Amino acid sequence: MTVIQGSNFTHDPQNYNLSTTYNNRNIMNHLQDYTELYPLNKSGTVTLIKNDDTGQLFVKKILEIYDLYVYEYLASKRPKGIPIIHSFELTQEGLLVIEEYINGQTLKTALAERGPADPNRAIRLITRICEILAPLHRNNPPIVHRDIKPSNILITDTEEIYLLDFNAATKYSKDKDQDTVLIGTTGYAAPEQYGFKASDPRADVFALGRVSQELLIGEKVSPENYKGPFPDIIKKCLELDPDKRYRDAGDLASAFWESKAAAEKQATSTQRSGITADKATPFEKRSPDGFFDGAKKGLWKWFIMVPLMVVLLFGVWNSQMTNGIKSLPTDIIIVLYCFTQASLIINFGRIHSRLPITDSPRILIRILGIFVYSLTLFFVVALLLKLVEY
Repeated sequence: MTVIQGSNFTHDPQNYNLSTTYNNRNIMNHLQDYTELYPLNKSGTVTLIKNDDTGQLFVKKILEIYDLYVYEYLASKRPKGIPIIHSFELTQEGLLVIEEYINGQTLKTALAERGPADPNRAIRLITRICEILAPLHRNNPPIVHRDIKPSNILITDTEEIYLLDFNAATKYSKDKDQDTVLIGTTGYAAPEQYGFKASDPRADVFALGRVSQELLIGEKVSPENYKGPFPDIIKKCLELDPDKRYRDAGDLASAFWESKAAAEKQATSTQRSGITADKATPFEKRSPDGFFDGAKKGLWKWFIMVPLMVVLLFGVWNSQMTNGIKSLPTDIIIVLYCFTQASLIINFGRIHSRLPITDSPRILIRILGIFVYSLTLFFVVALLLKLVEY
């Protein structure tokens, strides 16, 4: 994190009541029982400390840039995916914070060692970060991180994701024309963080777009030069005008999941059809959409449906000859029921891909969908037959 402009800092002890404190574990009163192990940053303001009695590790920070409201929120709410704030206290040097120590590897290190992630893993990671941020973005007032980047994202051995370093975070106020302190990291900071207007959750969306680029293709590029997966989503994240971006991290996560689901559905539909336009025979190209599943895969369905229809039509003809026109409504309902039920069971005309539940890529969910639709169809037909009788 760097101060983009100016050397003014948030901390000014004269403007705060120095008794302001949050001491959940009583750590502040017993710092003499903790040993400082080594600094975690170059300036020495972030230190790893250990409890001499229990051996438990914590992180001690002295912050000159902070928003007290943010730390009060984090300490009291303990959002998932953010290190627990155990204690904080205003001192002459700054805000003294004691927080949970989490062992893991930063995303920056992971990208340097292994390069970009495959799209599925990349989406899991970026949507998890969005899920961490969403409650903050939708808080009243919204909380904006303002320094999202790979070095502030921690991945544990069990693939848990943590978002670090909230000293740049601030609450958004509609009354402010620009941020009090212009802060962020070049390459990830949104244009408004350079003083054009106050940062709101859409500033974090911009940074998430940059992080997504690195996860998917291994580098940050301009939107027009991006050639990786989810180009429309990345482009929207990186719009210069905040009004054209996603509203917050929650909306961004939804966009990723919806795009991924649509791609999987299309792939599943293509796989089930067993046929592509360039390989289709003239007959297949002329066939009504969905009524031919490929010369080898779908032909057996016709051998079932055609004889079935012949039998059903013969049954209608025989019923008419025996009972006359009065049985026609009942005969039509029974024919439609048998045809629909058979189509549902054998997926004739790829009907499964056209219905909710049965379009799922998971076989158990598809079977459940077939059962639900079949049962519903049975009761509907039974009701119609009762009505026809009257």
